[in-house]
Order: sequence, then structure tokens, then C-alpha cells
Amino acid sequence: MNLFSKKTKYKLMRLFSRIPLIRQLGIYLSIILSSKNNTTHSFKERVELKPNYDFNRVITEMKNDGISNCFKLKKETVIKLFEYISTKPVFAYSNIKQGYYLKDKNKMEKKIGKDILLSKYFNIEENKLFSEILNSPLLLKIAKSYLGPSIKAVGTILWWTHPANVSEEERIKQAHFFHRDVDDYKFLKIFFYLTDMNSSDGAHVFVKGTHKPGFKEFFEEGLRVKRYTDEQINVRFPNKSHVVLGKAGDGFAEDTLGFHKANSPIKNPRLAFEVVYAINDYNLMNDHRNSDEFIINEF
Repeated sequence: MNLFSKKTKYKLMRLFSRIPLIRQLGIYLSIILSSKNNTTHSFKERVELKPNYDFNRVITEMKNDGISNCFKLKKETVIKLFEYISTKPVFAYSNIKQGYYLKDKNKMEKKIGKDILLSKYFNIEENKLFSEILNSPLLLKIAKSYLGPSIKAVGTILWWTHPANVSEEERIKQAHFFHRDVDDYKFLKIFFYLTDMNSSDGAHVFVKGTHKPGFKEFFEEGLRVKRYTDEQINVRFPNKSHVVLGKAGDGFAEDTLGFHKANSPIKNPRLAFEVVYAINDYNLMNDHRNSDEFIINEF
């Protein structure tokens, strides 16, 4: 594995890790070729478990269902996150040339000639607040238990999803149809809602128990990463889709090799934050961009 560049290893992983035996081999080799991550951190703990949750329940739910709606950001942290973004530009459709301030969203839509479904912040790990969440002792403990001792924190994402009149192709592109992520041989994502999440606000949906695809799924789905409609998923996995609702600050752990999607907001925009842990870092999952190349549109 070390004979290849990170980009080449990523392409090979994406192509072949859907085959169960190769996925297991990739996990085994990745673990034995990596050193254990025993780093201790002195960061302030900004994450806690919800009432009625303990460590064992989280791990049991992750192993059985692929998801555990178990986390909560401390109230002070949610407030500080909004203070941070209040002065930061956001980028329409993750395009570094389409930066704008949130108050100018309507003007930016006129400029680019279409509604903005998704807009993302970049380089957020430069802020200590996000580093503290990424290196949360609680999150690292759960990630190590689920993935093994050789985990790496490989990225963070902070983005808005807006009610928007856009094409089906755009919704497919922005992951609003069911799909599997193939980000590593084994990986874990932690999501936090930073706005209240009702059923009309773009709630996340996960199909429980689909995070361990075997040969049956491989022969049905093939090597390509595909998109599936609600009807297709409901026929294959009746009564398995779980809509994740919650309040600002609520979070959940998820193995997104399982089928999942984002619902498109109808009423209110959604702000979400994602942390990604994996056994390999291909340097492709982070939000790092060259700020010298940003174009910020001011109206």
C-alpha cells in the first residue's frame, strides 16, 4: 500500500473497497501498517453524551444499527460557533470563487443565476473551537473503539443547506438521494445540527443496519457509487429508514457506508457540522483551501 501516492491509494480504495473481502483486507493492512494513535490532548471538552446514554450503548448501537443519536454540544459551544460564523464568508456550492456573506444570499443567487442549495465554510480548523471538537476526548474514545487504535481525524465540514428550487441533478450532486459513502476501508462520521431540525428542515435520514454490505449487496450494487430514490430503498429495506430530528447542538455518530441522504429543506435552512475519523488519511476529506484564491462578493 505504501508504494502508491495518497491520491492513487484513494482511487484504488474507492474502486475495490465495495468488495467485502477486499474491504476487510484493506482494514487489516491499514491497521498493521499504522502506528497507534495514543496522543493525549488538553483541549476543552465541548461534547457530552445525551441523558440515558453511556459508552456501551453508543458502541452497541453503532455495531448493530450503524448510527447512534447520542451526542450533544454544550450550549456555550453552539453560541460560540454562531459568533464565529457571523463574520465569515460562506461559499456557494463549495466554489471558492463564489464567496459571500450570509446576509447577501439573495443577491448572490441573482449573481450566479440560480438558487443556492448548499454553501460551505472553509478552513474552519484554524479556529481553536473546531479543533477542540475534532479532538474531543469523548469522540476520540468512541472512534477508537469503533475503528481501532490507529484512527486519524481526517476532516471537518461546516455547511448550510437552504430551501431552494433546483434541479433533480443538483440534488443528486449534493447527496439528497440515498447513497453509500466510500471514504476509506473503515470510517466514522459525527454530525451535529447547529439549527433546530424538524421534518421540513432538511433532516438527515439513515437506513439502519445497512452499514455492513456483504456479497449480496455487492452483486446488487456493483463497484460504482450510485444514487437511489426513496422508493428503491423502501422496497429493499422496508421500515429501516430513520429520520434524525433534534435541537441545535444535537449530534449523532454514523457509519455512512450505510445508506443515507440529506432531505432537502422546505421551510428553514439547516446548518450542520461534520467530523470525520478514518484509518487512512488521503488528505481529501478536509475543508482546507488556499485563502489567497478566495473571491468574496460584497454587495
